[in-house]
Amino acid sequence: MVSPDIDVVDGRAAVGALELCFQTRGSRADPALLLIMGFGAQLTAWDESFVDAFVRRGFFVIRYDHRDVGLSSGVVGVPDLEACNRGDHSSVPYTLFDMAADAAGLLDALDVRAAHVLGASMGGMIAQALAIDHPGRTLSLASVMSTTGDPGLPAASAEAAAAAVRARAARTRAESIEATVDAARVYAGSRFPFDAESVRRRAAEALDRADRPEGRLRHVAAVRTASNRTAALGRVRVPTVVVHGTEDPLLPIECGRATAAAIPGARFVPVPGLGHELPDGVQQWLVELVVANATGGGRDPDCKWGTTPFSV
Repeated sequence: MVSPDIDVVDGRAAVGALELCFQTRGSRADPALLLIMGFGAQLTAWDESFVDAFVRRGFFVIRYDHRDVGLSSGVVGVPDLEACNRGDHSSVPYTLFDMAADAAGLLDALDVRAAHVLGASMGGMIAQALAIDHPGRTLSLASVMSTTGDPGLPAASAEAAAAAVRARAARTRAESIEATVDAARVYAGSRFPFDAESVRRRAAEALDRADRPEGRLRHVAAVRTASNRTAALGRVRVPTVVVHGTEDPLLPIECGRATAAAIPGARFVPVPGLGHELPDGVQQWLVELVVANATGGGRDPDCKWGTTPFSV
């Protein structure tokens, strides 16, 4: 539910040959914060209370549907994932760097010179690509439960990989909803309660808004064929915080540790008992962490931003 005291604008922006569906919240006079969600996820995957918490901390928040999901336009063609696994990328229509260019194009369309950037999962990969390819557009970077694309890092657990495949294979609405719940349960860590009914409700709402299975396949292809960003991340020169759960079965914690190691001056904040998830119990803390990184508190060795109950 939208807070009545927060300005909200819904719109569509022309970005190259695409149209991206977006929503802004807050005052354009405030610093911009661009939220980039993960694989196959719509802008509604960001909890409204989470978004509004940033607005109340003085940010102009932008969230959007990636190309090929939600209400944004997309491309055509079904990528050959088996060929991708063999190293043949000829069927892949776009890369994570193309998706980062979408984000930069959206900032252009909104007349935003530069933004603080928060990306989760695949969104973290895109946020990294944005900081690499469009350094003048990125004021600070928060990479959450993401990775560098280094093929030498640990892969998803067998159970997590199987859950992801089952979710993509669902054919009916009921199958899709239950597969989403099952996958979320597998991805969850032990620290925070798993709310199956909330996941089920949100999955149903997402399907009602838009169902783009071929678009999700193109996202999978973009992730599977992503280049190793490790060396390029060494050129990133903005305040960076990297957050990762110690029990993430989809992108193991070594992925987060490698991300922080690749970016000069980045702070790595592991969260004990967190899986591949953003549960209610961690969201307010994450807001404070991202705000501190964006406003300079994260660079003060005496600040308390990393001494939360989740720090190790």
